[in-house]
Amino acid sequence: GVSHLTTTYLEVTVALNRWMRNVIDEESRRQLKWTSITINDNFQSARHRDRNNEGVSVLSAFGEYTGGALMYWPEDKGASVHKIAQFERQDAAVIEPWHTAIMFSGQKAHEVEAYDGYRMSVIWYTYKDAWEMTPKVKKDLANAGFAPPTTKASCKWTLSEESVTMLNEGPMIQESVERSEVGIQRIPRTANSEDLYKAVCC
Repeated sequence: GVSHLTTTYLEVTVALNRWMRNVIDEESRRQLKWTSITINDNFQSARHRDRNNEGVSVLSAFGEYTGGALMYWPEDKGASVHKIAQFERQDAAVIEPWHTAIMFSGQKAHEVEAYDGYRMSVIWYTYKDAWEMTPKVKKDLANAGFAPPTTKASCKWTLSEESVTMLNEGPMIQESVERSEVGIQRIPRTANSEDLYKAVCC
């Protein structure tokens, strides 16, 4: 069922989901599915792959800090092909999520670079096999602002080349790709991102 944190802090959950919907592009609002939110309080994530997610993840970060970008290896083909420690830091896409929303595949190797200061991050994602949830759970999630998937296929969709970018001199992906395989997108900072940070942190 729906977690007790969602029901206990329903207004915060709704605000987080509304903010994310407002900053992503129109196509993403139509296509993106998600069931879960994780809030990391001043936590530097080591290199890993998400094992219980499906499809795209959305990341935002808030706070007063330096460093703390997402390092991401889009060429990662998974544990059967690549050992996670083999990736070189200079080959990573470096994406800054501060007061914005970025999209990436959590199933590929990624980590948070070292930072100084206070950093809070918010991640929206779809839990594995979420399309098998009962209609009641899907309805409860939708009432909290989530967009639960109805089928596994609904977690996968094509990202156009114009909206796939990597920041900080990272490479541009030139062809259309599956979001669940590569996709990265950055959405510009919005005026109300500071208000969201204050609402969650203060």
